[in-house]
Amino acid sequence: MYLSRLFQQTSQLPLSVVDRQATSSGIDSRLRLDAIYTALITRGGGQEHVRDEKDAEERRFSALEQVNRHRHLVLLGDPGSGKSTFVKFTAMCLAGELLGETQANLTLLTAPLPQDQKDDNNGQQPEPQCWTQGALLPVLVILRDFAARTLPPANQPGTARHLWEFLEEELRAAMLDDYVQEFRQHVQQHESLLLLDGLDEVPEASQRRSQIKQVVEDFAASFPKCRILVTSRTYAYQRQEWQLCEFQDTVLAPFTQPQIRCFIDHWYDHLTDIRGLNPEDARGRAELLKRVIFQSERLYNFAERPLLLTLMASLHACRGGSLPEKREELYNDSVELLLDWWESPKIVRDSSGKILITQESLTELLKVGKECVREALNDLAFHVHHDQPDLVGTADIAQIDLVDRLMRLQQRKDLQPGRLLEYLSDRAGLLVPRGVGIFSFPHRSFQEYLAACYLTDEDYPDQIADLARQEPNRWREVALLAGAKASRGTAAAIWLLAGALCYKPPGREDSGKTRRSPSRCRRDFSFWEGRGVGFGLAGHRVVSGAVRGIPDGQRSEKGSRCCFLGEGRTTTAYCHIGGLSDQPLSSYESAVPGFYRR
Repeated sequence: MYLSRLFQQTSQLPLSVVDRQATSSGIDSRLRLDAIYTALITRGGGQEHVRDEKDAEERRFSALEQVNRHRHLVLLGDPGSGKSTFVKFTAMCLAGELLGETQANLTLLTAPLPQDQKDDNNGQQPEPQCWTQGALLPVLVILRDFAARTLPPANQPGTARHLWEFLEEELRAAMLDDYVQEFRQHVQQHESLLLLDGLDEVPEASQRRSQIKQVVEDFAASFPKCRILVTSRTYAYQRQEWQLCEFQDTVLAPFTQPQIRCFIDHWYDHLTDIRGLNPEDARGRAELLKRVIFQSERLYNFAERPLLLTLMASLHACRGGSLPEKREELYNDSVELLLDWWESPKIVRDSSGKILITQESLTELLKVGKECVREALNDLAFHVHHDQPDLVGTADIAQIDLVDRLMRLQQRKDLQPGRLLEYLSDRAGLLVPRGVGIFSFPHRSFQEYLAACYLTDEDYPDQIADLARQEPNRWREVALLAGAKASRGTAAAIWLLAGALCYKPPGREDSGKTRRSPSRCRRDFSFWEGRGVGFGLAGHRVVSGAVRGIPDGQRSEKGSRCCFLGEGRTTTAYCHIGGLSDQPLSSYESAVPGFYRR
């Protein structure tokens, strides 16, 4: 009964985390973990045994192999890197092996790592992951639940007894009273695997830190035959006061191309089962998604994180096998999903199922609408992007600044900053804890998109145009996204931005500094379709300024950009621009033949 219950608890994942439509879709609202799981790899797992970096890279260990190598291990990773999913998958497979399950068992647990398509292993089958421990009895504990229900008062030490009392409560709540003694005897006398998920996510973590450490270390000493795996976010465990004595640690690596391919194939194979997709159609959609990801550096960077790859796969499937063609729409949908996940309520129940702790959503905590939270995040993204010293990666957000901005929103008198900080530290989604007192957005693209949303509401288009002229490398992507977002309200908005970017007449020496952004807008987004004739003085400045004074070797490229803008010509050397009569532009004369309006 114990194993059956554990297997049921760990074998499914809620799709509603990444798919709003799944919330009310019955069977489709849950995914089978055994069907979509992709094995994880750790960073530099074998470097102590190899001589150079190349060999170390080739001999990186999987997460499972690290658990096999170390009796007591802490698995570290960023939010969304797959730590909790790995814990559930390991527990499921071990329970499945002991239950005689045909799908989720040791064979699945040790399945070979995803292989590069170019690596055929000389025609041999890839080796399974190394696991020499056999079918250990899995014991899964969510440390957040344990801390909320069983830890003693803060001024008392934590011991192995407290954790054991929690396990006994779990068994009795499942009507397994008769199994309690046998369970304890097995853990004491036989090999088992205790899986402790979320070391840094316990309520009031800073006050409970020493107790949690005491409990884990005392349990390891009291049950020497029990192997222990603990998970934690990387930044939190790097603090000396969190680290566990006699525990090794390893860090999860980003997804590789083979892992991304494997996940997408598994995802669409599973959708053929739960949503009745035609297998050929599903395989075709999978190939399309892989192609889109590998052709875009930004999407590939997204896909390196399992959570964001799952998000993209969900959006792709819900849209019938396509991602939004416009990056702005993709980022908008992604931001909304991450915001929903980040600010949704969490519930902890006691052993009888009664709600013990309800952590309300952020909007409930602040007593404000969701739009107010979104506007505050837009404002925050703009200012940290503006002040970020580096032009790569995400900006550091000091927790004092984040809490201060959100406290300004709150409409309740009893909310303390400490409570808000505890809420933020326990969440991953649109903002993630990254260090001691530091938060960040999960990817630079989200930072840029939210900054763009801020700029479409603040002095558009003049402010973004000024910023793009002053620091084009910092603001180019933000300007593109701002133009795309503004154009969803009216197509004329993009011409306002184009006019602001190219506000000086053609021929001025500095008029070329912003030539590229308007044409990039057209290339990235399709809102200028069919607007070649009559787009006004702004369009005239954009098109003529885009090619005037450019060397012959580059002029055909610029001509193509102008063609994207909707400019068309009826003869070899004459163009319709801005509703003016046919007007020769000598700077077009060396453009390649076939330069016509699309």
